Amino acid sequence: MKHILAPGKAVIDGLERLGSALGYEVRREHRVGRNAAVDLSWNAAEFNDVPLFVFEVESTPSAGLANNATKVFGSSLDELPRPLFFFHLVLAGNPDNARIKNAERSWGQHNYRVYRFHAPDDRRRLVVDVLEQHRRVCQAVRPRSVVDALQGPGFDDFSIAEAALTRMEELRFVAPYLLDYGMLALRDERFFPLYVRRLRAVDRHPATPCAARPVPAGATSEIEDGYLDAPGSYIPGLLESALRIYGGDVLDSEGPELLERWATSGGPHMRMIDAPFGLNRDYDQFVLISAPFHYVWAAIALEEHPKSRAWVLNDLMELVKREHDKGIHGPVSWPAIIWMAHLLAGRPALDCPLNVESMYRELQRIVDEIGGIPLALLLDPPPPYGELWGGDDMGWIDAEGAGELPAIHRLGEAVGARLRVRDQQLDAADDGLGAAPMGFWRTCLSALLADDAYLRPTRDVLRDVYDLDRHTE
Repeated sequence: MKHILAPGKAVIDGLERLGSALGYEVRREHRVGRNAAVDLSWNAAEFNDVPLFVFEVESTPSAGLANNATKVFGSSLDELPRPLFFFHLVLAGNPDNARIKNAERSWGQHNYRVYRFHAPDDRRRLVVDVLEQHRRVCQAVRPRSVVDALQGPGFDDFSIAEAALTRMEELRFVAPYLLDYGMLALRDERFFPLYVRRLRAVDRHPATPCAARPVPAGATSEIEDGYLDAPGSYIPGLLESALRIYGGDVLDSEGPELLERWATSGGPHMRMIDAPFGLNRDYDQFVLISAPFHYVWAAIALEEHPKSRAWVLNDLMELVKREHDKGIHGPVSWPAIIWMAHLLAGRPALDCPLNVESMYRELQRIVDEIGGIPLALLLDPPPPYGELWGGDDMGWIDAEGAGELPAIHRLGEAVGARLRVRDQQLDAADDGLGAAPMGFWRTCLSALLADDAYLRPTRDVLRDVYDLDRHTE
């Protein structure tokens, strides 16, 4: 009999989504074997008529409750091989209901359980039990797909999603946890602690490249626990460490030690982000063009963590000096210098244990020695992408009008004036509709998850550095 009432149909819809997310061929309200009609089944493949899992949904614990189990378990093996598990859902009924107890007593030894779906604990147990049974069949799962499938009546409860994700880890499912937890956190901040918790779980030298991380039990690839082909698969450690500090997993007082441990985890002779140019072209490209943005994103996420933020600023300054000592002059040296200048002029950490004025003067000296930096490029910095060796996105290399680095307060004033003009231009073009600013930790996290963060206009990054809200006068 088909379900016609909305509550029963909604539950079956949710189970259908969950089965599809786990990779099963899902069939609803159909016949299995010769005489057994079931509300829902999950099969290994479309051509396989033997269900792995069976679901029955009852509005109430009626007299026919036990019969729905009997039609499956009472069939001969020739007619219907036993499913791996029979999930029996009842939408109403108290824990002491005699019919529910009798059904569990009769079939409880046959991989069978009754769930009172209106009870929150039973709903959580249902989803957890589904994952435990799925682990008998498959070692891989996509956490984000499971959470997406749980969006709907009865299942749309954060505690259910949290319990499901926690059990996945306990069962040692192979999954890109960091990627999926991060994507979920960007959508719903309640998932951010799960992302941070997973960072701690995979911490060896926190955030060495994912390819260097130990392989989880049962994994078929070194990056199963990481970001797949997202940007976080390549030198994610500075951003990951900043997110752990921001998320409270590491105290600010311990942050510099964590960051330094990551920075020196590549070996005794080279830091994770360093200036030994000529060893690898991709690495050189990252250090010169993209790495300055990692420092910026980490610094703005750590605004309220002064000791950790000071480490970030100091490490970028040391990188600038090492590049200069290595003879990296001219346009390729500009990105790191530009962003270092903005971090010092923008929002150095409160109670920052750094001499900001002295660092800025050192930066001015370096700029003088390399022949200056174009003021226009200071106010509209280069993006973190492109090909240094002849790419189409590197027009900024030909910028003219190189001059000295202005005084620190002058730079801040020039940026503020520049951004206000740009805002007025954008308002005129889009009738005042602009993209909502992204929270600082979200910007940092998004840089690990997708290329979009690297395509973000540098004007928006400057706004974050100087903490200028849109339309500020």
